[in-house]
Amino acid sequence: MMKRTLKCILIITFLLNATAAFAAAKVEMINGMVPEGWILVYYALGDINKDGKSDAIMVVKNTDRSYLKRNTLTGPKVLNMNPRKMMVLFQTATNYKEVLRVGNSFPTENSPDKPCLADPLVEAGEIKIKDGDIKVALNYKSKCSKFDATEHTFNFHYENARFRLVGFDEMKLERITGNARQYSIDYVAGQQKTVTGINIYEKTKKRTKFESLKLSTPLYLDEISLACAPNNQIACSEKINQAQLSDL
Repeated sequence: MMKRTLKCILIITFLLNATAAFAAAKVEMINGMVPEGWILVYYALGDINKDGKSDAIMVVKNTDRSYLKRNTLTGPKVLNMNPRKMMVLFQTATNYKEVLRVGNSFPTENSPDKPCLADPLVEAGEIKIKDGDIKVALNYKSKCSKFDATEHTFNFHYENARFRLVGFDEMKLERITGNARQYSIDYVAGQQKTVTGINIYEKTKKRTKFESLKLSTPLYLDEISLACAPNNQIACSEKINQAQLSDL
């Protein structure tokens, strides 16, 4: 019995080590795709094109010191305004292949208008790959106060060699009272769902409203900025720091 238990432990240990080594090899390959002068700040793994292989989403950031700005207001002493880009990698038999590189994708690490704003991606957001979809959640909240917070979640689906925006969610939260409002847009069905009466601290009676939307042409990842809500692209993009508009 003791020998059998020991054998099981050795097998489990071997599998765990092999899995860890395999994951480390993937991260090393991903790091090898980072452009010169840039660094990897975030990555997510998952099967995007449904070929059974683990593809990757990576967010890279420039390291140009000229984008470091002194802050004289509340918040960090130095604001990092270096541009960040998204890269989509498909796994091949031996490595990863870049299939998309998107500029103007993410808000910068810091904001000159709101220096107390936490990093919307690294500190409070996330990227997920599930069932061929890419979900990007960006959370805008202050580190210097407990006032409102807003979360934007974009949902892209891979089709015809492009990434179509199929869904968008926005949650606005009053962090002191706990009151929140949420709306979700289904771009495929052409429908908006709005939920009010939400409170994250106590049970409340929620109210849900559905509306039909007249949508024009589809939106794609390479056409929009994730720093702006889909319905506010033009007005928002005009205010984006020039650091985000530079190319790789």
